[in-house]
Amino acid sequence: MVGLGAGGQVVGRDLRKLGIGVTLKTYEFGTWFTRLQKGEFQLAISWSLDGPTPYNFYKWLLSPRTVRPVGEVAAANWHRMGDAQADELLVRFERAGTPEEQHALMSQVQQRFSATAPAIPLFPNPSWGESNSLRFTGFPTEQNPYARLAPHAEPDSLLVLTELTPRER
Repeated sequence: MVGLGAGGQVVGRDLRKLGIGVTLKTYEFGTWFTRLQKGEFQLAISWSLDGPTPYNFYKWLLSPRTVRPVGEVAAANWHRMGDAQADELLVRFERAGTPEEQHALMSQVQQRFSATAPAIPLFPNPSWGESNSLRFTGFPTEQNPYARLAPHAEPDSLLVLTELTPRER
């Protein structure tokens, strides 16, 4: 198992309690991320992609279109698993005309995810951010949540920059 810090140690300890033999190898971030991107691991702790719908999460964990050979750098789907049934549902989602149709399709994709278990979510990824309106206004607020404020949220961070206005001094 490759991991970073305490998270890998906790998971390794808990797997050993279940009788699963685990050897944890920790690396500095650059080496760890390269191994992750190339699929050079048996078990890893990492993150997944998110977005305004579950589509991004599931596409990058289930779609054969995102699978790359071990040794080749992959943007995501580091475990190199694709499910044709899930992918067909994802393609239908891309063309869905209503939120109700999208919701129904994502429910089916979630069932495929549970059936194939390519990854085990450990916790939800909260979206957070902080702003200071001392010099600029226009940041997302609870009343106007037009984008995620998280600094790593692409393309939302660009959208936020297009909405900022200098404050008069």
